[in-house]
Amino acid sequence: MPYRKSFTVRVFGILLIIFLVLLMVGDYGIYAFARQSVGQEFIRLNQASLSQLAASTGQALKDAVQFGEKVSGNSRILQLSSLSDGEGEKEVHSLLSDMTNEYNTTRTGGSNLLEVYVLGNKGLSASAYNSSRYTWTELQEDPRCESLFQGQTDMVMFPTTRNIRGKGIMNYSFQILFMMRDLLSGEIRGIVVLDLSELVLYDQYRDYQDKNVSVSIIGTGGMIISDKNKKKIGTNYNYDGAALEELAASSRIDRRIVDGQFILYERVPGSSWLLVEQIPASIAFASLAKVRNAVMMTILICSLLAVAALILTAKSMLLRVMRIRNKMAKVIQGDLAVRIPRYRDDEFGQIESDFNSMVEEINRLIEKVRQSEQQKRAAEMDFLHAQINSHFIHNTLTSIRFMLEMGKTQEAGEMIFYFSKLLRQTLSRSNEFIPLHEEIDTLKSYVELQKYRYQNAFEAVYDILPETEDAQVPALILQPIVENAIFYGVGREFRHIEIAARREGADLILTVSDDGSGMSEELCQTVLHKEVPLNHVGIRNVHERIQMNYGSAYGLSIESKEGQGTRVTYTLPFNTANDTKGDAENGS
Repeated sequence: MPYRKSFTVRVFGILLIIFLVLLMVGDYGIYAFARQSVGQEFIRLNQASLSQLAASTGQALKDAVQFGEKVSGNSRILQLSSLSDGEGEKEVHSLLSDMTNEYNTTRTGGSNLLEVYVLGNKGLSASAYNSSRYTWTELQEDPRCESLFQGQTDMVMFPTTRNIRGKGIMNYSFQILFMMRDLLSGEIRGIVVLDLSELVLYDQYRDYQDKNVSVSIIGTGGMIISDKNKKKIGTNYNYDGAALEELAASSRIDRRIVDGQFILYERVPGSSWLLVEQIPASIAFASLAKVRNAVMMTILICSLLAVAALILTAKSMLLRVMRIRNKMAKVIQGDLAVRIPRYRDDEFGQIESDFNSMVEEINRLIEKVRQSEQQKRAAEMDFLHAQINSHFIHNTLTSIRFMLEMGKTQEAGEMIFYFSKLLRQTLSRSNEFIPLHEEIDTLKSYVELQKYRYQNAFEAVYDILPETEDAQVPALILQPIVENAIFYGVGREFRHIEIAARREGADLILTVSDDGSGMSEELCQTVLHKEVPLNHVGIRNVHERIQMNYGSAYGLSIESKEGQGTRVTYTLPFNTANDTKGDAENGS
């Protein structure tokens, strides 16, 4: 049986598929849960680090703001800001240089990353390093300073820009502006400009980023204020503050990943700027990916082992099923001697044991039926034989009575002699089958007996080939047919009866022919059936005896035409004394 047609293989295959699907679903569920948990923890840890960076950056800005407030609140600088002479500018320059040096010495590293400018409303322009980047008129006309001049605020911050006149560390810088007012009247006296290098911001996260992690500082509009790649400064970031806030609000890790990157942000304290970090998601899930690959490899190995186990198990089961099926096929073909050896005490072993018990029970029932049929057959044979004998005896005794009534005592005595001889030949036999020559001797006694009853009415001729004389035939099968031939010829013209025997291959052919009145075609077709008239019982019984002994292929056939005579043909297997019994059993 092909594996694809095996119910066992199909069941195991379905179970394997269900197992693999459940395994894959379970693996995916566990991986998704682990991915969510690992991603959240990764975000939490990096968010904490980013928060520290934002605090550090905010502190740097706070220090700068405090320095600017200190400058703008210096009373001496405030007094000098309303002057426009050169002496005032020199004094302010000296004060700014001292305050800048003091500021730089308090910072870690002591780097000089800022320039401070004081611009008076009367034309004063001084700086710590004698540079002249800004003028009062330019700032007054700058829209970004509108809120400062209108008194809405005392401080504004400009985003980082490239200073075309700046060199080195001051090539990219951002500005913080402070308004200088008279402490009593509140009148505007001037503006303090802190020009800070972008490195003030970059130094806060320089050591945190690497080739995989990138950090930027952006304004609320999304413009980049600080980045490792200085060429990006002044360009727009992919996300503004609102988009970053929406992204961070998502609870699903997959939605936090954009183009394979986690995007985290923290607001820089004391400003509207955002510190943004991009981290490849692969960093977070590298270990998890290894675990997933290991699990997938395990699933693959388990699948291969399961398939191998399926094939071996299915093959083992199919072998046992096919062994049972083959044995059953032999039973169907009639071989009831088959048995299945029982090797294991499992379900198949129980089936094999039940199969053996079933075959033994079938054998027992068949033997019981066979014995019952033999007994039935024997009873039927005895009944048919008794019918023939009783019919013959009745007719013979009737004939003797007629002879006595006619006063023919000598003929009656001869008849009694032949009758007693005939009885010895028939009733003394213990065998159902006799040689043909004995059956002919018995028939001759019967014919001689009937000649006394029907004198000068018929004659019998025998054509028995020598090779047929030892053939075994059922006893008393010729007498009923000859009797009918004699009976239907009484009172008519002289009749001739011929009894012949020949061999045709494996068959013995006997014929009883007469030139009597014959029978109609309709009677010929029904005379061997059970619904025939009583005077044809002998013919029917002979026919049934032959078929019960040898089978339906054998028996009598009748050819007759009205006014021309009748031929009754016997067809029997040609058996000798050694094989008669066997042939009879086969016929049964």
